[in-house]
Amino acid sequence: MKGEIFNLLENFIVDRFGVETFERIFEQVHEKLVTKEPFIGPGTYPDQDFLQIVSATVSDLGIPLSTAVFEFGRYCFAPLAAKLPHHTAKFLHPKPLILSIHDVIHVEVKKLYEFAEPPDFIYEDIAPDKL
Repeated sequence: MKGEIFNLLENFIVDRFGVETFERIFEQVHEKLVTKEPFIGPGTYPDQDFLQIVSATVSDLGIPLSTAVFEFGRYCFAPLAAKLPHHTAKFLHPKPLILSIHDVIHVEVKKLYEFAEPPDFIYEDIAPDKL
């Protein structure tokens, strides 16, 4: 997973719950992480490190994982979309944008980064304006 996502997770926790909360959570997981150096945006890090931080966060805050994942996704959308304004601006509805991320961007990421493992989107196409 790219370091940028780790950075967004840190920012999300700090923005929503405070720097002290992030530091407490990070202290809980630091010894369990494969990565000991700071997460840098362009770097690639093990997914298990990300999952360790997320697991500790939901446990520490006592929030459901589904709520945390949904809110983190909402938080990430604008900063990630801002990195690709030429791509995201052309969409008037989220459905074609999401499908293009899955079918175009993730394919291109795999071409550019030999060991990239972008997430697979699992969805049901239930209507012209819904997934």
